[in-house]
Amino acid sequence: MFKKSSLAVATAGACFMLLGVTSAIPAHAATPRKSWSMQCTDGPNTVYITATIVGSGAPTARYGVVLTTFDKKDDNFAPYIRLKSLNKDGSITNYPWRKGGQGKNVLTRWDTTLQQPKGLKILWVEGYAQGPRCTDYLPK
Repeated sequence: MFKKSSLAVATAGACFMLLGVTSAIPAHAATPRKSWSMQCTDGPNTVYITATIVGSGAPTARYGVVLTTFDKKDDNFAPYIRLKSLNKDGSITNYPWRKGGQGKNVLTRWDTTLQQPKGLKILWVEGYAQGPRCTDYLPK
């Protein structure tokens, strides 16, 4: 009798553990995915940059990121874009600059991911071509 009870308890415990594990695996299915956008134009109006972030909204979650630069003028200056974050511990992370294609009406796109183990507090996108940098941030 004890062996049957132990087996039943062990089986039930394993089922609950498995249920907990399987419900944690597809987190993207369990939590709605949100989308945020940032965009700006530099001072002399030569470049338009955008960043779209898709994820759960949790500070340490992994996010899908789409970065774009759109060069508005054929002025021999290539547009640049990067992300920057203020983390939950107060530190700042400057992600690498990406260089877009140069020339009038040239659109460059990068699909990437972002995850900050320290936790995100504020996220910026920065861009420039020849003049002052433009910035936008989340959350607003």
